[in-house]
Amino acid sequence: MFVRRGDPDRDLVRRLLSEGLNDRQTAELSGVAQNTVGRWRRSWPPIEIRWRPAHEPAYAYLLGLYLGDGWLSVNHRGGVVLRVALDLAYGRIVDDCWAAMVLAMPQCRPSVVRYRNAQAVRV
Repeated sequence: MFVRRGDPDRDLVRRLLSEGLNDRQTAELSGVAQNTVGRWRRSWPPIEIRWRPAHEPAYAYLLGLYLGDGWLSVNHRGGVVLRVALDLAYGRIVDDCWAAMVLAMPQCRPSVVRYRNAQAVRV
């Protein structure tokens, strides 16, 4: 069924997207179909996202890990993933990295993945 969406729906979607929510989260909160949210987002000029980490000291710690042993990659859905390779001999650093990811980005679910001689914590 076709539903004509008005300006209030578009304003709500734009506000939710500007808060840093993704298309799925915006669709759930606004009641607008996810495909419609994505189409609207792509048709608008870029939105300035005012994202701040939930815990700035944890974010600073992650930045240091990223600069030393980290990289960004794109997953199959187009999302950005932070990966940090850490030595198995330093389990406490692996735990600290995981905890920093939880504190700095509580909406994400970090996991520890084992490789041959290392562990990588990813978000």
